[in-house]
Amino acid sequence: MIEKSKALEISPELSGLLEAIYDEIFITDGDGVVLKVNASCERLYSLKESDLIGRNVANLQARGIFTPSATLAVLKRREKVSILQETNTGLRLFVTSIPVYDQEGKITRVISVSRDVTEISALRRQLEESQQLIEWYKRELNSSHPGKTPPGYARLTSRPMVEILSLLERLANVDSTVLLLGESGVGKGVLARLLHEKSPRHAGPFAEINLGAIPESLMESELFGYVRGAFTGANREGKPGLLELAHDGTLFLDEIAELPWHLQAKLLQFLQDYRITRIGASQSLRLNVRVVAATNRNLEEMVARGEFREDLYYRLNVVPLTIPPLRQHPEDIPFLVDYFLERFARRYSLNRGLTPAAMAALQAYPWPGNIRELENIVERLVVTSPTPLVDVNDLPEKVLRTVQGRLSPVPTAERPLPGETPLPASARASREINGEEPVTLRRLVPWKTAIASLERQLLVASRRHCSTTYEMAQVLEINQSTVVRKLHHYFKKTADQP
Repeated sequence: MIEKSKALEISPELSGLLEAIYDEIFITDGDGVVLKVNASCERLYSLKESDLIGRNVANLQARGIFTPSATLAVLKRREKVSILQETNTGLRLFVTSIPVYDQEGKITRVISVSRDVTEISALRRQLEESQQLIEWYKRELNSSHPGKTPPGYARLTSRPMVEILSLLERLANVDSTVLLLGESGVGKGVLARLLHEKSPRHAGPFAEINLGAIPESLMESELFGYVRGAFTGANREGKPGLLELAHDGTLFLDEIAELPWHLQAKLLQFLQDYRITRIGASQSLRLNVRVVAATNRNLEEMVARGEFREDLYYRLNVVPLTIPPLRQHPEDIPFLVDYFLERFARRYSLNRGLTPAAMAALQAYPWPGNIRELENIVERLVVTSPTPLVDVNDLPEKVLRTVQGRLSPVPTAERPLPGETPLPASARASREINGEEPVTLRRLVPWKTAIASLERQLLVASRRHCSTTYEMAQVLEINQSTVVRKLHHYFKKTADQP
């Protein structure tokens, strides 16, 4: 370290000019020892000029006064350097350092100019966050179809689900708070999104917040946000709350029963005037949102036990809607299975179909996990089935074990009795297809849906007994090329080539 008395001596006029410059001027010798700084150092580092003169920049960097050192980079590279620098006071500086050479090419001085870009960096981060939020909005909007029922639900024909969908159509035109009730996996989230997509708010965001997935210690700050310096460890620029993401759209509060008691009053206040106050803020923000809540727990019992505020319960319970478990409307299972098969076929490029016996087994299963469990099992069948046609024996063991004894025998390939001459495959298929029971209409369905369903069943039945596509064509009385094309259409190139 040099003696401070040997610091760089400059004229009073030049010194005055340096002190008048808002940016920091930082001058060292060829060894990185500080010779001169202007008064901006106190603003940037909370240090006086006398605390820096005579210090080596390597030592200052080691102490965390600034990181990294632009001067050290110049001495190493022997050229002009521009970098972003962090200070001990939490600021971000844009530093440009220039070497000064003597006649022998030796660096005798390094002059650095540092500009505080903390606010610019903060604005940049806010812009990036806004852009990320816009992208999130776009993904949410692109994944939905405003005004249209999700395909899996458009085909549901059971009375309870038809009534629920009809009620959602009416509720979509108002902003009343809706409370969705039902077991886990019944589709509360899908119906909440459907309500949003059919509403005039469909162009706005659909913000889904799972309260059961947020740690209790972080829930208040995550939901309501906070301002700069609100608490230790907080983001330096503050942070908007998750509730703000729903502005001009729909706020879906899933697992509402998991909201801690001390936050229930704050949520109640929000539901009364739709204003939120970030932690540490003095002013509130007004949000334009439609609230939909959901839970699989009995809120009335929780109110009786003192676990859930009664006033909040009544504020949420404006329009309660109970979603029935899947076991109460098994007639919808074939339509849901077809929807999931189509979706996973697009995702994995694997077309799969179910035999009537497999479908019957799925309808007999009680589905404790409801639609979510059905979706998971269909995906498993699509990716694990060795053949394009999933038969009953391909179903998971727990399904087979549960439905054992509940199913009527489903005919499989016929075996001849002792001494009986076996029938040709085409004859056995003809017996099954052209047997005593004609095709029967059980419910009114769209024409294309009925045709596709019948074609698929005919292919499954004929494939079970025929060893080649020529035999299938003979039984079905169509061209062999048509059989191949239909198999490719429904089951992705599964035809046996003769």
